[in-house]
Amino acid sequence: MLSGVLMLIARSRRQLAAGDALEVAARARSVRKTLHRPPDFRHKLLNREENRAMIKLHHGREGREIWVNADLIETVEATPDTVVKLTTDRRMIVTETPEELVALVVEMKRRAENRPHVISDR
Repeated sequence: MLSGVLMLIARSRRQLAAGDALEVAARARSVRKTLHRPPDFRHKLLNREENRAMIKLHHGREGREIWVNADLIETVEATPDTVVKLTTDRRMIVTETPEELVALVVEMKRRAENRPHVISDR
């Protein structure tokens, strides 16, 4: 009985030749990497909690997406292009009209007011 088990082990080791051994090692490395990865809790955030003070704008003529803190908007100029001036003295050209910007900021403020607040006893 013991000799039969030893023969099976020897046969399985021979079958795990160079190619199979490398495949097993690669699989073991990927499992190890997955087990030691730090947890990512971002997927657990509610949609209303993500970017609660930010609004999505389209920057420049090419329309790149940028997120801007709506509390930092100081003025909006309606020249041929819409120019947004922030409290940090940074100016940026966006594709949205001033009316669209106002609607986005009002909607963001409305969502912030409707967000559930947590009151703790501590």
